[in-house]
Amino acid sequence: SLDDITIGDISAYEYADDEKTPTPTVTANTGLTIASTDYTYAYDNNVNASETAKVIIRATESGNYSGEIYKLFTISKRPVTFTGNSHDNETYDGTKHSYSDITVSNKELVNGHTHNVTYTVEGTEVNTYTGTITAKEAVVIKKGDVDVTNNYDITTTPGTMVINKTSADWTVTLENDIYGYDGTNHYI
Repeated sequence: SLDDITIGDISAYEYADDEKTPTPTVTANTGLTIASTDYTYAYDNNVNASETAKVIIRATESGNYSGEIYKLFTISKRPVTFTGNSHDNETYDGTKHSYSDITVSNKELVNGHTHNVTYTVEGTEVNTYTGTITAKEAVVIKKGDVDVTNNYDITTTPGTMVINKTSADWTVTLENDIYGYDGTNHYI
């Protein structure tokens, strides 16, 4: 019976939207390796992130064993970080500066998967601004119309924007009088 065998260790996998098909060694409790003609591998729950992915060892009809046993293995969540890009060298010019560019890092999304993450950082005056980015709890990742968010370990990080003082020369024209900026008050 297969109850008298041991299934070897199975390394953890990382989610990649594909079937994980480990082929661990199968040994008798006596320590002898069992011939691969005595069993076949089958799998269950072996695509999505889970600690209950299963490899099933089934005895072949022509082999020396009967029955089936299984061993659980882990498919870990794929880490992904969405970061709002920082723009730390803007110069004050009196207009609103606005950015919405995002970098996806740590691991990329699996090819064909999409996300709903949005990011905005904006400001006009000399200051440091922190952007707003979709909260990780609100992130949705899809494969077509199927929500696959639970297969990802998500982090979101807003970027910043720094608007620095201008070094431009300013000239103020008052009616017909022209004054170069000298730090003193001028009156009409």
